[in-house]
Amino acid sequence: MKDVDPSKYSGLQLPTYVLQCLASGMSQEQIALKFPEDGELVGLWVSFLRGNHWLTKDKDGRWSITAKGHLWIKKYEGRR
Repeated sequence: MKDVDPSKYSGLQLPTYVLQCLASGMSQEQIALKFPEDGELVGLWVSFLRGNHWLTKDKDGRWSITAKGHLWIKKYEGRR
């Protein structure tokens, strides 16, 4: 699994990355392993994503990106 350097992301690129990872089926713990120095940021970003309605979790525990989340992904995916 490749580590992620959070300093290479700016603005909302990092939460957008976390959003895409969750939607692809990764757990918060799996994503945190990609951030050896800042794994605790993942939990904060998940709270941010849910609070801003970019991400929802169904009754079976699966994450899904909301329409608002998809708009932000489009906005930031070309900036990495």
